Amino acid sequence: MLPPTTCRCLLLTLCCCLALRGQELGPATTPPEDVAATGHSSLDLPADVVVQSSSAVRPAPPVAALLPAVTLPRPTGYRLVAAPGEFRGAWLHWQDYVSAGAIARTIQRARRARLNALLALANYPHQAMWQSQTIPVNPAVAPGFDPLRELARQAHAARIQVHPYLVMLHGGLTRHPGLQPDWFALDAQGRRVGGWLNPAHPGVREFLAALVSEVAATGVDGVHYDYIRHEYDTDYDYSELSRRRFQEEHGFDPLLLKTGGQTGGSGMRLLQTSFHTGSGSGYFREVQQFVRQAGYRPPLLPEQWLPALAPGNLVVAANLYSGRVKGSTVDALLRFVDRGGVALILDGPEITTVSQPFTAALGLGGKAYFGDRPLQLRLLPGSEPIAAGVDPVIRTRGRGNPCPQAGDAQILAAFDDGLPAITLKAYGRGHFAVVNFHCYQGAAATDGQVLQLFANLVDWLTGLHGIVNTTRFETGDLRQGPARWEQWRIDQVSALVRYCTSAARQVRPDIITSAAGGTQREDLSRVKRDGLTWLRRNDVQFLCPMAYTTDNSLFARRLAQELEPVADGAERSFLFAGIGVYKSPSSAQRWCEQIAIARRAGFKGVCLFAFEDLNDSLLNALAKGPFRQAAAVPWVQTALP
Repeated sequence: MLPPTTCRCLLLTLCCCLALRGQELGPATTPPEDVAATGHSSLDLPADVVVQSSSAVRPAPPVAALLPAVTLPRPTGYRLVAAPGEFRGAWLHWQDYVSAGAIARTIQRARRARLNALLALANYPHQAMWQSQTIPVNPAVAPGFDPLRELARQAHAARIQVHPYLVMLHGGLTRHPGLQPDWFALDAQGRRVGGWLNPAHPGVREFLAALVSEVAATGVDGVHYDYIRHEYDTDYDYSELSRRRFQEEHGFDPLLLKTGGQTGGSGMRLLQTSFHTGSGSGYFREVQQFVRQAGYRPPLLPEQWLPALAPGNLVVAANLYSGRVKGSTVDALLRFVDRGGVALILDGPEITTVSQPFTAALGLGGKAYFGDRPLQLRLLPGSEPIAAGVDPVIRTRGRGNPCPQAGDAQILAAFDDGLPAITLKAYGRGHFAVVNFHCYQGAAATDGQVLQLFANLVDWLTGLHGIVNTTRFETGDLRQGPARWEQWRIDQVSALVRYCTSAARQVRPDIITSAAGGTQREDLSRVKRDGLTWLRRNDVQFLCPMAYTTDNSLFARRLAQELEPVADGAERSFLFAGIGVYKSPSSAQRWCEQIAIARRAGFKGVCLFAFEDLNDSLLNALAKGPFRQAAAVPWVQTALP
């Protein structure tokens, strides 16, 4: 039975206790933070066609309707203070402590190598290596036996510390039965990013905090976070929850930072016809520029993909001229709106003169012309939803073009000669709106009043149909948006670290937390991990940056990258170099040399991956060489006020 303080963390995961034991994945051979198998699910259609399957095109509920944010008070903890000694650790697989006999053999070998810390893999591949109430216990563990408790008992008798490591955000490795479908990270096309979890999701935080709290209650010295990051060089998370939460904090949907046809997932699309890719390319560039000046970045929608477009979208269409647009495209546009979509047409669709169904759908008909002259556009009764920030009478300049005359559409704005300027017509479950002049050309294209009117129209139409992801950018957002989104994602991983550490300290205020990761600034962009901030905030108390290589020169450069941003000598005392002995277990001299390199660089300890690779030759080399003298862990704990 766990202490009452841990029960809070189990509320979202009680169902896991009833789940079947997970499938065996075979021996754990993946080192902490080493390359893991990940990838995207494939689609049969190009990236733009995610309109059918992407969660990003569905109207998203408010964040509160998804899950509330979770917070924990931060209890008093302890800080490590540097002391004489050296960290001599090894990451340990579950097979090395699955039974009392295995533990005895492990402790004997650890003493032989003069190690003072064991970092035992605790939740992969057979789930818990402790008597968990949250996830099934490893089926290889004898009923009633608690491997972590017994490992801690025997290790402490040998003056060795135990810091179990938990695979955190790589759900594809652990495959715990308690993982929920909406906890997984999504890319911009709404596809899972391998098996990686979303650190911003409250359910993920509660689940992982429950595991950390349980481990903290087993009598071990600490909890070590592994895979506490994003996948390498991968762009996520674009789930509805993350996008909504970011939008509430920063005012725009992060999907809008992605431009062009490869972004997918937007609720606003810009139709590109064959005319636009040929002789009308100049027109199309002007349309794109106008929409961007109004503050939008809609992905392109090639006309051949229009039939597959889900109704939860707004399509901006321009240059629908007779002889220039395919009949099949017009028919697809009619079906799209009939199903509940919204079409916003720029400049008068001359096609109404030859397509009776289109004429009826838009509520416009006939054809008129006005020349290159000043325009006076007046808002009419019923136009209040598009009038915000716009003068009742807009004076601008137009370009000569054919435009339809009024039919039975609702006229929201008209020119001084009576021609309709902006119209609206319901069609099936959707709407057609028409901006009935060349707003994207000439002086009108940069007129602030015209741009605001267009933006108001977009906002109103998307609001009517619950279409998401058409938020406008302000100038500052365009400049600062990518940096804000990058930092927000880094902050979500950091918030998870703080949340789990806080949960652990509620169980054991003196528990030591640490992470498989370092401080190099490259980690911020590549994996969204900010180990230096965690260390400075005491959310972790030591870090083990992994510099797995058989090249000693590369190893030295890698350690230098970790030390470069850490000017404080006290902080440097809690960086312990990860050494990948698994890469060549027989090369005992090389690994002894790397220990010496780490010492010369200023590291106060090392951690070896993996314990199972410490063969007799390497054990002897360590005991006779760099570890010939016993050493204590290089810290003492001081309570924080």
